[in-house]
Amino acid sequence: MADTSFSAPVVTECQEDHVGPPELSALLSQLHTDEFYSNGTWTTPQPQSSLSASASDSDLDSALESVKERIIPVPKVPVRVINVIDPSTAQSITSIPVASSSDINAAIRSAREAQPAWSDDTITSIEERVGYFHTFRELYNKEENQRDLALILSAEMGSPIDFARENQVGVGSFIMDNFLEIMEDVVKNNGNGGDNDDGNGEG
Repeated sequence: MADTSFSAPVVTECQEDHVGPPELSALLSQLHTDEFYSNGTWTTPQPQSSLSASASDSDLDSALESVKERIIPVPKVPVRVINVIDPSTAQSITSIPVASSSDINAAIRSAREAQPAWSDDTITSIEERVGYFHTFRELYNKEENQRDLALILSAEMGSPIDFARENQVGVGSFIMDNFLEIMEDVVKNNGNGGDNDDGNGEG
């Protein structure tokens, strides 16, 4: 009987030698696989303090952590990584960093600061948000981007390249098309002065 047990990703403090087709290696070298995107920019992962067992979104916890580090010399645990394994070859194709509590707290603070303006539709209108989503969908659906996504997904998941392109990448286009249709219905209904399902502004 086949072994169907799930094996969690292995977290390590060292990177394995990465192996993969030249085209995949060239593509991955262009990505920020060793950084996080936070507050509108790529940031370098911060080492985890050995005194912190888990991450917290509490500003008080962050302040206490800072005080402890000033009073007590706190050793830093090196930034840990997860090696991404291609199931079809059992080889590592790249590695990604594990977020520390400092990384997570910084991301949460950035989100909290950005949320008020984003939620205020007098600052960011529904029409403007739909425009952003249109742009994102157009970029996602570009031939070269779909090809690159399929190549990465095929290596990450171990799936055939055609399946990755048509199903795994394709489902993203399907979801975005449906989501965009809902967003445009909202814009239409707002313009008609109503929020009913038929969009005629009555009720």
